[in-house]
Amino acid sequence: MKKMVSLLLLLFLSFILAGNAGAEPNNVPKDNNGLVKPVNNPEKLSVKQLNKRLLAMGYTENEIEGMSDFIKRQIVQVGGKKANMTAEPIEQYYTSLNGVKYKITDENKTEIENIKQKDRIELGIVKEEPTFSTFDFSNGASEDIWSATTYVTMTGQTSTEYEYTFFADWLWSEAPFAYHTDKIAVAWENDFTGISNTESSYAWALARYADGDRMISTGDQVLDLKSEIYGLISDIGLGTWSQQAGGISQTLAVNKNLSGTRSSLVTKYVHPWTAFDVSLNIGPGSISSEHFYGDEWTWRVNVTIGS
Repeated sequence: MKKMVSLLLLLFLSFILAGNAGAEPNNVPKDNNGLVKPVNNPEKLSVKQLNKRLLAMGYTENEIEGMSDFIKRQIVQVGGKKANMTAEPIEQYYTSLNGVKYKITDENKTEIENIKQKDRIELGIVKEEPTFSTFDFSNGASEDIWSATTYVTMTGQTSTEYEYTFFADWLWSEAPFAYHTDKIAVAWENDFTGISNTESSYAWALARYADGDRMISTGDQVLDLKSEIYGLISDIGLGTWSQQAGGISQTLAVNKNLSGTRSSLVTKYVHPWTAFDVSLNIGPGSISSEHFYGDEWTWRVNVTIGS
């Protein structure tokens, strides 16, 4: 009898363990709408736990692999699910020291690089500024030592509206030779409405010492944010750090009557080569730049409302 009880107990435990093992990838808590619940203290989660939640939110392994731990915590903190969206080809421009703005294409990139080199000499940049040879990826851009990405997550809904939170994230993996005040901005079409007091930002930097890199500012450093009707702008003070990165985010509302239609968000990153202040002007789904010399990149994502 004891052997029979022991056997039944072992079978029961094996069943429980097998059930837990099979359910483990899917046991991330969700609300009644299928949105992953937010986490109040994401800094307490391990990278493995963060990745598990991001997978449950619909982000792919490749997307998660490209995220910094900082942006992972930002996205997990608000919860939700990855928005259904597509990305349009990135546009890259260079404004030369003589004030001419060039759109860079495969056909003219060698010509523009020659113009850049002349401008470097005029500015007295001894070592060549990193070459920016743009290539597209799902929802951002990457060029040599610089990259930026825009993530969009559905984070909630009411009886009449869906709520989406965007995260515009950037990284310099080395110090650029032109380090003044960059700008990043996100603009949305008039289908969206920015929700007040949901704006946030973070920034961090690493300094290089003889005994290795050391974090000198953590992710709780806030950036200078400027909210507008159709967008959000931030100044980015660059330095000679070995690495520096940051991001901005805000939650937007859109009427459920637009479910199934598409509306877009556009992100612009501006990297001036001189100390002149960059002027950015935001309209519905558009961002224009003025009064600077240097590089800029613009990319657009189209979000399918309600998914």
